[in-house]
Amino acid sequence: MALGIELVAYASVSAMDEMELSDLFSPSEIERAEGLLDREEYLSSRLAAKRAVKKAIGRDIPLKEIEIGEEESGRPFAIVERKRSPILLSLSHDGKMAIAAASG
Repeated sequence: MALGIELVAYASVSAMDEMELSDLFSPSEIERAEGLLDREEYLSSRLAAKRAVKKAIGRDIPLKEIEIGEEESGRPFAIVERKRSPILLSLSHDGKMAIAAASG
């Protein structure tokens, strides 16, 4: 079992243009972020989660192949290469930073 942890500053996401975002996030992730008041927070926590999942699985795959979804309860989960992963995720944020931990 491996653990991945990642910290992302909101500013790093807010500095990205739409092309950079589309290289990292799936169309459905970008769609879910549209119209949110906390779009930077949302995308920063998802980027942290993607990087943490990548570390936990120990494979070099494109971040766009990792999608972060939420159950109705709000609990996050990872989809890796179009399959739901058993990896456990925890996301949090404070100030202008987002953090994610992935274990699996």
